[in-house]
Amino acid sequence: MAASKYQAGTRIAYFDHDTKKIVEDEIWLVRQGYYHMPSDDHLHDENIIGAIVGGKRVMNNLFTTERQDLIARANRELEGAEKWGAE
Repeated sequence: MAASKYQAGTRIAYFDHDTKKIVEDEIWLVRQGYYHMPSDDHLHDENIIGAIVGGKRVMNNLFTTERQDLIARANRELEGAEKWGAE
């Protein structure tokens, strides 16, 4: 297992699927590849938008890459479905 990118106590931003909002909060605990948040959310590296480092917001490139890959995959599936439907 790879080392975690962020440490407990790091202030991060992530998308809360219940409230549909971006939340900033401190990581409570890092264990077994998950970041445990005070809100009881459990996150992986690719779920973290970025961190507050030295008072500045620093984007997490893995979050961006993961979302771009998801969009590209969805577009390929949609194109394939349209071609199939047109046959």
